Amino acid sequence: MQQFRHRRALSRHQNEGQKASAVISGDFDGALVHRPLSVRLIQGDIPVTEKWNEHKLEAVLRQYIRLILATPTGIQLDVLPETAFPVFQTQIPEIIHGLQVWSANHHTDIILGIADLAHQHYYNAAIEIRGKAPWLWYRKQHLVPFGEYIPLPHLLGPIVHHFLPGLGNFTPGDGSSTLKVDGLRDGMSICYEESYSRDVRKGVLEGATFLTNISDYSWFGHSTALPQSLQMAAMQAMEEEKPDIRATNTGVTGFISSTGKIRSRLPQFFQGALDAKIIPRKGQTPFGRWGNWPFLIMRLSAIGLLWWKNRLMQNHADSQVN
Repeated sequence: MQQFRHRRALSRHQNEGQKASAVISGDFDGALVHRPLSVRLIQGDIPVTEKWNEHKLEAVLRQYIRLILATPTGIQLDVLPETAFPVFQTQIPEIIHGLQVWSANHHTDIILGIADLAHQHYYNAAIEIRGKAPWLWYRKQHLVPFGEYIPLPHLLGPIVHHFLPGLGNFTPGDGSSTLKVDGLRDGMSICYEESYSRDVRKGVLEGATFLTNISDYSWFGHSTALPQSLQMAAMQAMEEEKPDIRATNTGVTGFISSTGKIRSRLPQFFQGALDAKIIPRKGQTPFGRWGNWPFLIMRLSAIGLLWWKNRLMQNHADSQVN
């Protein structure tokens, strides 16, 4: 595949930061556990009908590269949506190298959604570019059934592939749930993983001081799925008491405080970037440490007490009869 002349585009656009889409900025208050981290969230607003069209691929890549290169000085982390680059990293080595050079020169890490091809397996993944340092990967662990994998593949696979060839070929990741950003641990999730506390807690248990989600909900159009996903992300931030940053393709891209408050967000179906400073937080909440176990134990204890009480009452009734 041609490299679309992006290597030249990288250098040509270095000084075109003023031509980026709209930017909304804000600073968060909170418990200062670490120094603030300056973050830019990028929302590409690529229609799903164009994103996976090979004839539109060059335009998609150019659009995201332009938004990256428009990052102002002082931003420490750029975050792009799930599969923002709808190709394998092996297909665009010159573009990845160009982003490494840009990252090193601007002292800005990049977390980028991209498909990963490794050891003959396909992953829905996020790559972290930190200058010329080795790449870091987060590979999605909780896959969507009949979307990213096929349950009972030996039974259902032939039927599904007959109607939808190639569907469900991703492999669940089994590595770390965190990436390292400027000396901090970032609890990663992709797409609907942020809706499950068990998935979010994995990063927290590994020492994450803030949460990051990258998603693409363009499949759901103008439905309520987009704002609902934001609400679920806010709940996760509140449960873990960690700031949450989420970059999506069509919405809702935004910053969420450690108390679950939506601090700033981009409009849905809008191309642009959102800048803010977050304050990472150490430690774990009781829920983050133990999850649902205390509630399960209390519930089982309550059931046990009710059973014991009913048993005593029954024995007392039996003694009265005798």
